[in-house]
Amino acid sequence: MRKQKGLALFALLVFLFLFFPLFIIVVTSFGENPTIQFPIQGFTLDWYANVFRISGFINSFWLSLRVSLLATILALVIGVPAAYGLSR
Repeated sequence: MRKQKGLALFALLVFLFLFFPLFIIVVTSFGENPTIQFPIQGFTLDWYANVFRISGFINSFWLSLRVSLLATILALVIGVPAAYGLSR
C-alpha cells in the first residue's frame, strides 16, 4: 500500500485545528483568573469545585446525561435493525 503523506499531513492539520481550542480551554481552566488568560497565572482547582456547589451545573449535567442516554437508545433502536437489513 502506498503512503499518502499529503493526506496524512492534511488530517493532522485538521485534528490540530479541532483540538487546539479544547486544549487552550482545559489549560486555562486551571488558572486563578475568572476569564480565559493565556498563559495562566497561578494554579487552582476551584473552578472544578464550583461545579459541585452550583445547582445550575448539576441540573445541566443530569439533563445532558438523560438526553445522551435517550439519543443512544434511539440510535440503537434505529441503527441495529437498519444495519441488519442492509447486511441481508
